Amino acid sequence: NIFGNTLQQIMALQRERFPNENLSYPLILKLLAEGVINLNGPYTEGIFRVTGSGTEVNRLKKQINEHDFQFDTTDPHVLAGLLKLWLRELAQPVIPTELYYDCIKSRSKEEVVRISSSLPEINREVLNYLLAFLKNVSQPQYAAYSKMDIDNVAMVFAPGLLRCPTTDSNMLLNSQYEKDFIKCLIE
Repeated sequence: NIFGNTLQQIMALQRERFPNENLSYPLILKLLAEGVINLNGPYTEGIFRVTGSGTEVNRLKKQINEHDFQFDTTDPHVLAGLLKLWLRELAQPVIPTELYYDCIKSRSKEEVVRISSSLPEINREVLNYLLAFLKNVSQPQYAAYSKMDIDNVAMVFAPGLLRCPTTDSNMLLNSQYEKDFIKCLIE
């Protein structure tokens, strides 16, 4: 499956299923990001915040898990939702949980860069691709239409990239620090 596996498992499946794809990150990440762009997602109000049709998302998720990457949707919210769902359902988050507290305690760009540089290679590749995509779609010329500036994009993507290892009462308080960390990465 493409959903619910680790990045390492997804890459092993990708090498097996698509031996000619010489990507250093999952193909699904590229296809979903490009799909959002191709469907004018950056100009779509609430992209990443507004949810697409749950039926469509589930149908395409099943299709993707069967290694069929032909997306027949015309709704950028569906592909944006699939991207967030894929990140959220990774067996291990892009930023490993053992780094969670370092992330939310980081207060400088240097600390953020140090933490992201310490990620396993595949995690770094995914994070770098995703950050370039998010930086692009949150540019002011798009945010004027989408209402999704860097702050909003960071808030939406933080839960998919960072996962608190406990369910303590500080989780809600931590969400601001999570957003700040992701925002610093995007900038």
